[in-house]
Amino acid sequence: MHLNEKRTAPFRLVLSVIAMSCGVLSAHAQDNTAATTTGAASLKEVFETAWQRQPEARALQSRRDAAQAQAKAAGLLSPEAPSLEISRRSDQATGNNGVRETEVGIAVPLWLPGQRTASAELAQAEISFVERRVLASQLRLASSVRDAWWSWQRARVDAELAREQLTNA
Repeated sequence: MHLNEKRTAPFRLVLSVIAMSCGVLSAHAQDNTAATTTGAASLKEVFETAWQRQPEARALQSRRDAAQAQAKAAGLLSPEAPSLEISRRSDQATGNNGVRETEVGIAVPLWLPGQRTASAELAQAEISFVERRVLASQLRLASSVRDAWWSWQRARVDAELAREQLTNA
């Protein structure tokens, strides 16, 4: 039962997107005097509208940016930024003999052997994963949109056929 609930929610979303898109498409078709709009072009527009509403599409650019930043970080000379350390001590609180000490240092983190290569490979794998995940999500959505689209087309044809039968009866 839980599986059916998960399946009906995206199906309802797709149906609502198709219904809204059909309203937009019918208004668009009425504006066009030439009947050049085909079912495939309309189906593509419905898919694009549905894809723009998907949370994965909205998060796509940030995921790509994160993967690119990881790849860029793997190409740097150091895994982290260098730091400057300054320390100052004196004996003013205890005896005031004029003893002063200042330490200045620079800390530069180094890559461990093989760590840089592994980090670069991980970044490339992450980039590939993001792109493949998007493609898989688009294919799942396209399947849902196509199924809903043809169900709607079948219902439209059945309704038209019923109207014809009613007028002929």
